Amino acid sequence: MAQADIHPTTPAKNIDKIKKLIDTDIKDATIKSDLLKMQVAITGLKIGDAAPEAALVKQDGKAYQLSENKGKPYMLFFYASWNPYISEATIPVLKEVVNFYKSKMNFVFVNVDDTKDQFVKTSNSLLKGIQGVNVYGEKGMESDIAKKYGVYGFKLPCFVIIDKDGKIASRSFVNLGEQELVTILDKLTGLSAPRVDPGMQQPQLQIDPSAQQPAPQPANPQPATTK
Repeated sequence: MAQADIHPTTPAKNIDKIKKLIDTDIKDATIKSDLLKMQVAITGLKIGDAAPEAALVKQDGKAYQLSENKGKPYMLFFYASWNPYISEATIPVLKEVVNFYKSKMNFVFVNVDDTKDQFVKTSNSLLKGIQGVNVYGEKGMESDIAKKYGVYGFKLPCFVIIDKDGKIASRSFVNLGEQELVTILDKLTGLSAPRVDPGMQQPQLQIDPSAQQPAPQPANPQPATTK
């Protein structure tokens, strides 16, 4: 097993092989546990497995169960107030995704800040007007849900898709714009998101030929030495 074998884009069949290898060949219980946690943190939970329930609360203090979404696919969005650029980069795209798919699926926004007060403040500020359920994992990054879903600071914000039967339907994504994620959402909802022309995503840099400078030449070029 190489370091590259545990990667966010590792195919599901390879993930299963790696898990079996860890289970059968690693004898030290601590090392085995750490490797399995690392695998979940990087690749996410196994697609097709039941989505784990976890302790969650809403702003009013009432408990929330992920199973309340059963019968309809949903997206889990894990975030915290300290995520850099979340308001500028992630939230605008999230709004577009929610507005497009909200008629066919649910959205659950899971805050993992340190305190419930920070959760209330952050969710009210960042997610105001976006359709979805705002919930908090008590103890933040040490919460029940963070541990069960392999959520760590280095992969926030992140997104996990659950199907209508309550089963994991995707690996963990950190970018809402990934085509693989859009394909999964389209499949689960029966909708078809607009496709962006790849050529339009990265505009070509235009350079004025007159501004280009020739490569500098030595003041007194010497002929090459011959043998």
